[in-house]
Amino acid sequence: MKAARAHLEHSRERLQSVNSVVANLRENYKRTRSENDFKAALSKALDIVEDYGLEHPDSAIYFNNLAALYRDRSLHAIRSKERDSETITILSEAIRARQFIVSKTPARSVNGAGYLTVLADLYLYRYKELKHDDDLESRIKTAYLAVLVTEENHPTQARRLSTLGNGYQERYDKTACKDDLEEALRYYARSLHHPLSPLERIASSKKAAGLAMKRKAWGDAARYLTECLDLLPRVILRSTSLNGQMPNLKELSPLGPISASVFLRAGRLALESLQALEKKHSIMAGLVIDSRSDVSLLNERHPRLHDNYCDLRAAVAEPYFHRVEGCFALTPVSPSDMASKALQNEQNVK
Repeated sequence: MKAARAHLEHSRERLQSVNSVVANLRENYKRTRSENDFKAALSKALDIVEDYGLEHPDSAIYFNNLAALYRDRSLHAIRSKERDSETITILSEAIRARQFIVSKTPARSVNGAGYLTVLADLYLYRYKELKHDDDLESRIKTAYLAVLVTEENHPTQARRLSTLGNGYQERYDKTACKDDLEEALRYYARSLHHPLSPLERIASSKKAAGLAMKRKAWGDAARYLTECLDLLPRVILRSTSLNGQMPNLKELSPLGPISASVFLRAGRLALESLQALEKKHSIMAGLVIDSRSDVSLLNERHPRLHDNYCDLRAAVAEPYFHRVEGCFALTPVSPSDMASKALQNEQNVK
């Protein structure tokens, strides 16, 4: 018994070592995208499978490297539009390897739900390439299982709910079945209202709003976009550098104009539409302007300009309100009155 245990420990140490070699070769391939580097990494990964077989207690570990390598190669070819005769074959091998990993990993283990989510994504990629219904059904079932075994407040649950919503949306796009549409919206809404992962929640709200817009359900679309805008301050942070925010800014920049347009179609006040536009602009401007320090500096160096600026800034908001018996009451103001007021204050500053 002791000899068998010692042999197993030695086997695991060697496995960890050779598996690290494969991981390094895979990273090298991701950097170079050289077919020779892919083949070198693949050869070493297949050697491990041959040496240790399918029944080793740690088989999921070394199959994970193999599956990731297949995935890297196939998705790079798809995304870069450099598909070749082997692309779908390699993608199918990635799916087979992931299926094996899932079969060896308890669904409720630390990595179980993550492995299911990756497999669900691979089914979608192959469905988009081949349009086989089986892949779409497998995606939905696998994504559903990933949601089922994940704790509701887990940070990754928002993404997994969105992944499941994507599956139903794909099927709705194919069948136009109302049930699929409702399921997609239901899971997007669950993702949107998750307490964590604001960026994933924003993505879900945009998808839900997109579906609502396709149906011309402008009220629903406006509601989803309102919640989306409310999440922006949790994603665009002053504590993060501007360069670090660039991917988010690029993704979120259309939100203001889209929201403004949808609000008008939904019958909301023009004021609400303008506020949606300005909310997005003000949050993003905050990344590059420290308004408090800028205004303080203006007051120190040019007090008169500072006073005029403050008056103008107050005037921009003031047209939305009329003073009634010492209080501010929200009342409609015509666009021409707003424009005249703004122009007058601008001339005063000059």
